[in-house]
Amino acid sequence: MKKYYNPVEINFVESVDEVISALEYENGKCLMIIQDNIKVMCDLRETFRKKLIEAGITVDIFNSIRPNPLYSDIDKGIQVIKEGNYDFLLAIGGGSTLDSAKVMAFSNKYDIRWQEMYNRDFKKVNPQKLPLIAVPTTFGTGSHVTQASVVSDSNNVKHTIFSDDFFPKTAYIIPALSLTLPNFLTASTSFDAFCHLSESYINNRYSEISSHMAIEGMEKIVCNLPKVLKENSLTYRNQLAIADAYAGLTLSNGGANIPHTFGELITSSINRINHGQSLAIVYPYFIKSFFDDPAYREGIRGVLEIVNDQIPVICSSQAIEVMTDFLDEIGMSYNLSEYKVTPEELNRLKSYFKRQKKFQGVLIDEMISDLVNERIGE
Repeated sequence: MKKYYNPVEINFVESVDEVISALEYENGKCLMIIQDNIKVMCDLRETFRKKLIEAGITVDIFNSIRPNPLYSDIDKGIQVIKEGNYDFLLAIGGGSTLDSAKVMAFSNKYDIRWQEMYNRDFKKVNPQKLPLIAVPTTFGTGSHVTQASVVSDSNNVKHTIFSDDFFPKTAYIIPALSLTLPNFLTASTSFDAFCHLSESYINNRYSEISSHMAIEGMEKIVCNLPKVLKENSLTYRNQLAIADAYAGLTLSNGGANIPHTFGELITSSINRINHGQSLAIVYPYFIKSFFDDPAYREGIRGVLEIVNDQIPVICSSQAIEVMTDFLDEIGMSYNLSEYKVTPEELNRLKSYFKRQKKFQGVLIDEMISDLVNERIGE
């Protein structure tokens, strides 16, 4: 049986006012979780804060989450929650903020043990979790509609944690918030969404509902991302926001695949490469390695036909060309050498790769070695 399940209430709105008016916490207390280290996010924080206060809601701010958050960052937020007596959490930002907020909301009256949570079999729920309101500000993570949280341990190794209680209560999607997003972040987060869609599509283990969303979401990104990089139009951004929601919905049912596993190893070892950039590095190699694999062949060909239906793809070299042409079009680099990887970073990358003995039954040591050698040019 292939089912579709997602409990998040999803609202597309045009303004912050619509979010505030829909909240049901009059005279309540809110913890706002936001990375406010740049002016646009500071302004957004103040807009939400003032409007929440006007609505009769007491607001505290937690702004100690960094990109690729460490568990220790989240522990600080958990301590705030223990002392704060909050009615709900409001998370505003990209994947790092939303993922961290999920664990923080879950931690209410629950003793977080990180080693237990890092275990892939962790499935616990917490009936006393706090309601989480998610407001995404990028196009890529899909975190506002998924049950996953990515957290780094003390060695910067990323762990993906799952619980049905990580699903936010409500997501408010305001495409206009992304108008200030620079092109490189628009491209890298949107390509992350493309990978969510394509990987879950290739997995082919979800319902027809998810399958249709995956196809339409990829089409929206391929059509609208190149356009928005040339013309900062809200029309295009609306379509990318829909694609990102589809990506989260398909990911929550179909799961990710090899590109995300390898991409997270790259960002774990080289923090200045963001998540979308790591996926751009991995994706052409993934196509090259698995183009003729019976388990992946049909799905990869379907993805490439969406990227460019004018080129009949009959071999792996043509397949790589289709993908790299798209990455060139959206300004995404797919060579590790362009990131000036240091010997120390390379050694750390190789050591992380060695910990991944198998993925979906595929031995990857040699494949990872080839990826490193090919991209670095050793």
